[in-house]
Amino acid sequence: MISMDFSKPSILRNILLSFLSFDLVMGIVFPIFAHQFVYWKEGMLIWFIVGSILAGISVGLINYWLINKMLLTKLKLMGNVADTISNNDLSNDCKMQSNDFIGDISNSFNKMTDNLRKMVRQITEVAKQINY
Repeated sequence: MISMDFSKPSILRNILLSFLSFDLVMGIVFPIFAHQFVYWKEGMLIWFIVGSILAGISVGLINYWLINKMLLTKLKLMGNVADTISNNDLSNDCKMQSNDFIGDISNSFNKMTDNLRKMVRQITEVAKQINY
């Protein structure tokens, strides 16, 4: 899991907290709903409530992990490419295939990098012509 600084704004923190909050609420609401249809043995209701809350929290953590694994790792790769571009290194491309907006962003990074490479070549050629 990613370490988070809770003193600064964070999309990841907001995702984690929203998943946990929603699933905790669902873990609390489900026993109330189920109570309308189930006859509980003495002392079992509290265990069902605790189990539902733990299941809700588990679902929230698993959802967060899945989003982190499937989506955010791809965005981190694009961030690394953007970082190398900002450090004047145009040798990297986003090498990911995805038929959605993540793939569109990756393709846009690659087009931007290609355009920057072309501009650098053109500037180099003009500079050589001026030196002659």
